[in-house]
Amino acid sequence: MFVCVRDVPFEGSTREECAFAVRRAIPGRAGHTPIYQVYAGDWQPAGEAQLELAGSTIDELWASLCSQTILGTPEVENLDARIIRHTEIARLESEVDKLTRDHQRVKNPAQRNEIYAKLHKAKAQLAKLREA
Repeated sequence: MFVCVRDVPFEGSTREECAFAVRRAIPGRAGHTPIYQVYAGDWQPAGEAQLELAGSTIDELWASLCSQTILGTPEVENLDARIIRHTEIARLESEVDKLTRDHQRVKNPAQRNEIYAKLHKAKAQLAKLREA
């Protein structure tokens, strides 16, 4: 568990903001070598940044802290699945932005249609993930 702190301009002065970060194994298959990633939460004013201590065991406490840092909620049910979903939504949002810019830039109709098909597919996947 890490806390990153920065000073940012705010209403004519500066204020401290912080973001929590955690190093956690990427959800994967049992028996495979774990791969670790650092997940960081959103920047918040330093006075408002808090994590709630929840859980009756160390494992539950750790899962709760990870959930609060990565997803912003203390619930630990299906944490790995929720992290995968959150990561996939972020990836698809980035892909939709890129494809939208590419679609506007390309002049060739064949390439433009191909990019539109990819864009439509990515938007459909994103909508499906957001519903669930």
